Amino acid sequence: MLQRARSQASRSFLRELEFALIAVTDEKTREYFLSALQEIDSKRKSPQITKTGEKDIKSEILAYLNQKGYTQTANVWARALSIDRKDINNLLHILLQDREINSPHIQFVGIRADEAESIIAHTLVELGYESSVENALSKKDFRPYFKINSKAPHPKHNDIDKQIAYHRSIRKKTNQR
Repeated sequence: MLQRARSQASRSFLRELEFALIAVTDEKTREYFLSALQEIDSKRKSPQITKTGEKDIKSEILAYLNQKGYTQTANVWARALSIDRKDINNLLHILLQDREINSPHIQFVGIRADEAESIIAHTLVELGYESSVENALSKKDFRPYFKINSKAPHPKHNDIDKQIAYHRSIRKKTNQR
């Protein structure tokens, strides 16, 4: 589900800071953000410190992203999320940023959120953390990103439509039992 970008006052943006990934190509900027976030994480762990600087860094991150393009938030469901530590560690590679016990989902904040949403949804289905791309996206009439944007690359030897049909047939068989 695509939404407007989180604000610096958002409680969900950087809630799980220790798992957040910063995907910024400029090394100096990335290092700046990582250093600031590490400092905030340290301050959060200290009971004596009440002001962590979190709102300031959120504002800086959002300002940086807004300079690069239209910033949005994508939330992708992962309702079959395993609580096994090994599985959770595997998820850290795909931006496990927002973990809520009653609302297991992956949150992406940035530009090109529509592409990220599709990539994350397909990955979660492939890993078995969601039953279908449609469910992961909470969309009934899901259209893969490569159909929305004809210039988008897509796998030539792995037809996504065939994969979706295959998973639907498996789900249908499972539901009939």
